[in-house]
Amino acid sequence: MKYMVTPGFSARLVEKFFRDVLVAVSRLPIRHKVVSGLSLDSYASTQEQVDKILEAGAFLLGPNHQFSRRIEEWPNDIFLREKHYQKKKERLTDAWHDFLVANPDRVITACHYVLPHEFSMAVLAERRWDVAIPGAEYVLRRDAIVSLEASNLGVAPKKYFHFFRLANRLGLPVYRHYLLVRLYNHLFQRTLATSRMVYTSSGGSGNVPRKYFEIPAAGAALVCTPCNGFGDLGFRDYVNCIVADPANLASVVARMRHDQSLQGIADAGRQLVMRHHSIYARSEQIARCLRAIISGTYAGSRWECGEFCILETT
Repeated sequence: MKYMVTPGFSARLVEKFFRDVLVAVSRLPIRHKVVSGLSLDSYASTQEQVDKILEAGAFLLGPNHQFSRRIEEWPNDIFLREKHYQKKKERLTDAWHDFLVANPDRVITACHYVLPHEFSMAVLAERRWDVAIPGAEYVLRRDAIVSLEASNLGVAPKKYFHFFRLANRLGLPVYRHYLLVRLYNHLFQRTLATSRMVYTSSGGSGNVPRKYFEIPAAGAALVCTPCNGFGDLGFRDYVNCIVADPANLASVVARMRHDQSLQGIADAGRQLVMRHHSIYARSEQIARCLRAIISGTYAGSRWECGEFCILETT
């Protein structure tokens, strides 16, 4: 998880900036315009936002329809238990998903990526913790935490995370202070690099969190509930990750923590991210799309069994 801050941050100033951008983007004398939706909570997007992209004649840089699904396909057991979605339920729409399906030639497919300093080569045998569950405690992550509570496994502590969350709720600017944000990111990265296995999941929408790439990059074995497009991104159960039901996480970790194959799974996961999901790999994938757009042959892009493919017209 990465946070970026700007000294003197003003939400009102940022809102004004984006309003100016929306007005100006359609008037720019640029042939090919690209709008980033990489970190967008697309399930709360409106038709008005989609229409602005279409009116501007812009390409979208972000996950394509492979990493999205209609709200009716969301698992109810997650949606109904997740406060995050319940708070937004009046604003949830399929507008963004329908846009992705209908306009593959307007989407430059790109998911999250990791930076060089996020990779760790520390072997699992030298790591302190059996397992970690970093980040916000959404439904499936809470289920996983409950599974571990009665075990005697070495679970990485996350006191720093709870401290930051509490401080933020009390109104303290912990996510807007440069040094505190650097500290948070350091502690998060250290948790990944000192754990043999790290569990994560997405929410009910199935969107692809950055942790699916951060965890393998840090050299830990990724244990997870699959997100949308999981297999297309190149993830393979017991090859470069471990698929697990969160309610049974403790038994999976207990069985695998001394298994000799675990190091190979972690190594394969790191190799997958290094080869296909690093900033260098992602830059090359985007560049291929841009070249096809400039040549007028671009018809979309997608992931197939771990390989990035560009669709072109003849």
